Amino acid sequence: MSLLNTASNLFINGNSVSLAYLNGNQIWKFNYPNGYSVVPRPVFDQGIIYVSSGYDSPVLYAIRCGGRGDITQKNLVWKTRKAAPRNSSVVVVEGLLFMAADNGVVSCLDAQTGELYWIERVAGSCSPSLIHANGQIFLCDETGKTFIFEAKKRYRLLAQNDLEDRMLASPIIYKNSLLLRTENTLWRIDS
Repeated sequence: MSLLNTASNLFINGNSVSLAYLNGNQIWKFNYPNGYSVVPRPVFDQGIIYVSSGYDSPVLYAIRCGGRGDITQKNLVWKTRKAAPRNSSVVVVEGLLFMAADNGVVSCLDAQTGELYWIERVAGSCSPSLIHANGQIFLCDETGKTFIFEAKKRYRLLAQNDLEDRMLASPIIYKNSLLLRTENTLWRIDS
């Protein structure tokens, strides 16, 4: 049975904690200072959990799963402050990690090493999370603009549109449709 099938991971006020499902006992913890109000969801890929520390000065941590007790020193794979998100969740696609800072700056990093491949100002203020579909990353900003770019090591914008309505919710993919919720409307855009 894998660690993910037997444990639950929690992210509480500067600590990432793994708890056993059966009895709630702590398996491991990872401490990061100065984080609170963690909005981005943790993302798991290839044995690593990616978590943002939240407000005021976000740091994205790549934490190797496993071990017991305090794993803060031994399980840190890499971390970065540069363009780390406060609100938007990251996306990992084929070894590439994409993240959008709250100011619309998007980064592509090597998910295993943290090496930066590219960083671009793509959008305005961003609260919605990135999503991935068909080799493309979708990013919405708070003004209702959607930007679609390739999920690759080089930045290439493929399309953009403007719904002209405030957007804070993350888009979702449903079958062959993109669902977007703006302040006043629920949009379904088919391929």
